[in-house]
Amino acid sequence: MTETTDIAKFQARTEKAIRLLAFFKARPGKSKQLEQVLLSLVDQTRSESGNIAYVLHRSTDDENLLFFDEVWADMESIDIHADKPYIQQLPAKISDLVTEPMRIETYTEVRAAK
Repeated sequence: MTETTDIAKFQARTEKAIRLLAFFKARPGKSKQLEQVLLSLVDQTRSESGNIAYVLHRSTDDENLLFFDEVWADMESIDIHADKPYIQQLPAKISDLVTEPMRIETYTEVRAAK
């Protein structure tokens, strides 16, 4: 399995970097299946040039809530990622495993003035 974070890229990120959180709510009894589908995306995504980090997490409060914590070089990198076939096919692959559509939030880093 590929490392989830490229430390050199993370340390070199610029103010254009975007953190994206993608949330998935599994149907009861489908959490492990959803996890496997989502984990299948990691190596492909980590190989994308604009990807800095791509880490799957499970909520400690709700075993059916999973989310990707992603860091991208810029918004263009996210757009390129969104057009990849394995991402385009994801909604159909998980439709029977989730209770609602994937929810995406994006953030920029707040840095102290130098």
